[in-house]
Amino acid sequence: MAKAADIAGRLGHAARAAVKTAWFGAHYVAARRASGPLARPDEAPFRLTRKLPAPAVLLADIRRLVAADRLNVERGFYPPPEGPPLDLGAALGMSRRFLDDAREVARRRRAGAGQEVAGTAEPSKAAGLPRYYRQNFHFQTDGYLSEGSAALYDFQVETLFGGTAQAMRRQALPLLGAAFAGRDQRQLGLLELGCGTGALTAEIARAFPRLSVAAIDPSTDYLDAARRRLAGAPRVRFSSGLAEALPFADASFDAVASCYLFHELPPKIRKAAAAEIARVLKPGGTYVHLDSLQYGDAPQLDALLEAFPRLFHEPYYASYRTLDLDALFRAAGIGFV
Repeated sequence: MAKAADIAGRLGHAARAAVKTAWFGAHYVAARRASGPLARPDEAPFRLTRKLPAPAVLLADIRRLVAADRLNVERGFYPPPEGPPLDLGAALGMSRRFLDDAREVARRRRAGAGQEVAGTAEPSKAAGLPRYYRQNFHFQTDGYLSEGSAALYDFQVETLFGGTAQAMRRQALPLLGAAFAGRDQRQLGLLELGCGTGALTAEIARAFPRLSVAAIDPSTDYLDAARRRLAGAPRVRFSSGLAEALPFADASFDAVASCYLFHELPPKIRKAAAAEIARVLKPGGTYVHLDSLQYGDAPQLDALLEAFPRLFHEPYYASYRTLDLDALFRAAGIGFV
């Protein structure tokens, strides 16, 4: 019976993942067509130095990720992923919003307009935020500084990763589980940096419901979305803050995690953020770093890393592709494996 249940679980997991990949993959194709060639109209033609992977290569990588995700569930590292409630009307409404905004993204990309939010954000939302943050990251409308941006963000990220963004985030959970093994999680605390709309926060809260979690982000709108998402998680608290100036005392946390954060930080800010992580970690604490691939991590995907900052406004991504993460964190006093 257990074997039959495992098979049914795997088939259901794979089927849900396939539907997500088809749905978000179709939106990626539509957005990519709207985006146009890699070079903007005012630029000379641009040619990649690497060959883009064939769709079959990408689908094979997705299948491997889905299989690893299911295996982690079967090993007890985290609960089976929760699917969103089936609401066709809401799904179609979000699809329309995404495609409407994709045209705006394409317009900004053609115009090289990645700085609009610096002059258009509500003063109350931009107050005190560093200049590097007040940009239209990914060319998205309002950058990270509006309720509309927060509402679209998860759909946009899932589209970028072919419906696998949450599965990618969950790969951090076994590392955290190893750090907490044999310990009373009611006595432990974790800090998540750049929590955004709470996508990883929700996975952490489900996997470790007795753990105290502090999550910070600079955007009040994204924090509001995260609070709504985690309304039923009493041990999670959200607050505004920057990774390079954490509002916490020394040696405050047993673990720190970040997801898709460091590739959006300028080089000097990365150094400051690494130093802050080291400062707030308790002796022997664990830092889990989840972010973009770098050149050489998966050579078959290197061309995507080359194309990414051409397709999206990612002003600090080019330097991240070749960043020596080991050196960055070891200089801050954090061992990196």
